[in-house]
Amino acid sequence: MVRRTLSILLITSLVFILPSFYKMLIAQVSGYPSLSREDRGRIAQVTSLEDVDLNDYNAFIKEDELFRHSLYIQKLEPKEYRHISVFSTLEYIGNNDSITIWSGRPYYGYSIVDSNSVYYVMTTILTELTSTVIAKGEVIVLPFINGRGYSNNDPKALYWEMAGKDEYLRLPIGKYKLTTGLYFSLSMDSDEYDNEITIDIHVTK
Repeated sequence: MVRRTLSILLITSLVFILPSFYKMLIAQVSGYPSLSREDRGRIAQVTSLEDVDLNDYNAFIKEDELFRHSLYIQKLEPKEYRHISVFSTLEYIGNNDSITIWSGRPYYGYSIVDSNSVYYVMTTILTELTSTVIAKGEVIVLPFINGRGYSNNDPKALYWEMAGKDEYLRLPIGKYKLTTGLYFSLSMDSDEYDNEITIDIHVTK
């Protein structure tokens, strides 16, 4: 009975220990560190304005006669590999009750590039053509999309894989340009409507 109890305790311990050990090993091999204790439990992706207090964010707004496009970021000088909370919103402010846009999927994207022109984030947009109706006055949250393409022959392939799987946006020390863009057309045969907001981020130790 005692031996059976010890075996159960050993198995239970391994269930909890092995995943943590595996994460530590992957972090060491890839060079992409595990999530800090301080960031655990934080909202990884903002999907609703009810999730956040906009007073805690820096806002960058670009609008014309049709749309108001806003980028929100909590910190412009975050610490290395600490979560950077960022998202954007889209609102139709034109004269009609609604507007139909034509695009691939999704109709927006993000990119982050460092001072050496290395992309840490680049949204992949599928070319499948779809239509979306946006009602006037509706504020649509455009959650941050992590990840970028990479080659398996890239020496940092494992790093890019781990970073792309991370729900949290975390970056090494450096200076970056973060861009959020709208990529759609106002009809099936019109030119693409481009609206981009670019800001600087300085990640410190």
